[in-house]
Amino acid sequence: MHTAHQLASDLLHEAAQFRPGSPDSEYRIRAAWKLDQMARGIPSCEWTEYPQPQQERAA
Repeated sequence: MHTAHQLASDLLHEAAQFRPGSPDSEYRIRAAWKLDQMARGIPSCEWTEYPQPQQERAA
């Protein structure tokens, strides 16, 4: 069985095979980010669509 981290890694690898910004790439990147947040134990009500830039996290 795959862990959430493994599935996220697989999705990012798949996303790299598509043109950046394409629906196929965006879907996989967003799904990988959701899985990563789940694996880190972040409550789903606090999930973001995309990773936040470093300077926003520090604030």
